[in-house]
Amino acid sequence: MENGKKNICKKLYNGQSVWNRLKCNYTKEGWLRKVKYIILLGILILAVCSDVRTEKIRNKLILAGLATGFLIQIYEKGISFIPLWFIQISIPIFLFYPIFRIGALGAGDIKLFSVIAGF
Repeated sequence: MENGKKNICKKLYNGQSVWNRLKCNYTKEGWLRKVKYIILLGILILAVCSDVRTEKIRNKLILAGLATGFLIQIYEKGISFIPLWFIQISIPIFLFYPIFRIGALGAGDIKLFSVIAGF
């Protein structure tokens, strides 16, 4: 934590509300980044379990991951980021499509890479 931010937090703790205390300890960047990676890790674990068990990654899981990543990105960067988000999730599709065509990578794996890119 920067020195200036420490001083601000010290001032807020002197008789200020709990909300102001939380704003110092859990900034938007800090807690959201942790929650974002925990959600992504959960989606990846579910995808691995599904892939190992049935050799398929369900589209419901992919859509849930894309929707979650989309909402998090809008919260973090605003609505103006939407076109860049679509470009961001499209890049793995274009990069890995030739590998999919030769049979070295499955379509579910490529969609999962798009989910990762969407976060």
